Amino acid sequence: MIFSAFSWAGFSFSTSIRRKITRLETEKKLTEDISTLIRYRSLTLREIISQIAESPGYAETEFIKYASSADRYIPFAESWKSGIEKDRTLSNTERDILKKMGYELGTTDAEGQMAVLNIYRNQFDEMLSAEKTKYDTKGKMYRSLGVLFGAMAGILFI
Repeated sequence: MIFSAFSWAGFSFSTSIRRKITRLETEKKLTEDISTLIRYRSLTLREIISQIAESPGYAETEFIKYASSADRYIPFAESWKSGIEKDRTLSNTERDILKKMGYELGTTDAEGQMAVLNIYRNQFDEMLSAEKTKYDTKGKMYRSLGVLFGAMAGILFI
């Protein structure tokens, strides 16, 4: 039982890094999808978020659900910010980037918005690269240490 508990803890730490990588990939894809919808469909931000919220690729993204279900009379930036603040899975860095992105969207023409989205896509790319490196090094270490400490604790208690 002790072995299982320590092993589970190690795998849990490793899985949390993997979940962050998946979340960052989704956020990067979000910038690409918004950019595409602005470029080719000329939709408003509310229409874009509603369409994205209905997409199965964003079913796990809580802040999009919150932002898309907000009252129409609340400014988009406020409903976006509110959705981000309600989503507890986001890290502080992700929150800051997404809030800035929400405030900048809709303030310029289509080309300006696509340039802004490109900047944020690059930031998510950098974060994603760092998390993948972290997972490659620390993920294996967490799993190994969990199993090792579990075995050691099990032997000590016997």
